[in-house]
Amino acid sequence: MEEKELPFEYRNVEEGVNSFDISSLSREVFGSASLAPGSGELIALKLALQSVDNITVVASGPVSMVARNVGIPFVVSGKPAAFAQGLSRALQDKARVVVFADRESAMQDLPSLVSMDENVIYVCYNNMIDFRQLAPAAGGYAATASVAFYNDYMAKLKKACSSRGFSFIEVLTPNPSWGYEPSNTIEIAKLATECLLWPVYEIVNGSLSITKHPDREERVEVFFNALKAKPPEGLQEEASRRWKQLQKS
Repeated sequence: MEEKELPFEYRNVEEGVNSFDISSLSREVFGSASLAPGSGELIALKLALQSVDNITVVASGPVSMVARNVGIPFVVSGKPAAFAQGLSRALQDKARVVVFADRESAMQDLPSLVSMDENVIYVCYNNMIDFRQLAPAAGGYAATASVAFYNDYMAKLKKACSSRGFSFIEVLTPNPSWGYEPSNTIEIAKLATECLLWPVYEIVNGSLSITKHPDREERVEVFFNALKAKPPEGLQEEASRRWKQLQKS
């Protein structure tokens, strides 16, 4: 199958910059036919497992069907937030509870997350072409991340693990079902940030800081051209407005 073309700026690796390579990471995550090769969800899960130790994972969504032999307690729950809350109380700091849930589960859990104060890290993986971010509505330490910027994502996971209380990290995890070739997952994720569709930032004690500025700002249509699709009407204006607002925060 022929690889779809992307703007060449996003295909080049600058001299001296390490390429995206997770082959040396220790914990394994195995997949099955239920998730296509190149699925960002598995990349995000594998990076999460390398970032924090002494954890128990509560998972929901498609990833919960394919992760096995990860070397840590791994629980599947239809209500991950409630399960994680009770588990955190039972463990009494003997291990950190990490939720790894899809966007649908996170949206259902969001009302209860605002007041949660248990030592739980809630990682929401967004594998939908929906760029309305949930992080600003969550309580505690909140951040957005992307598999394209894995050092930033892993640093936020470690920061959340080292702090007390509840943390919420929303990571963009493109999926080949969007209409691109599996080998282009990282490029598509990066392009979403370059086109201002997925700003990357963190919120600490109510103060927002942008942690990854686009190398160059592109129009929304560049992202959708890579998917050979048309952007929704008004999305460019919304993305520009939101980016300006974040910069003023």
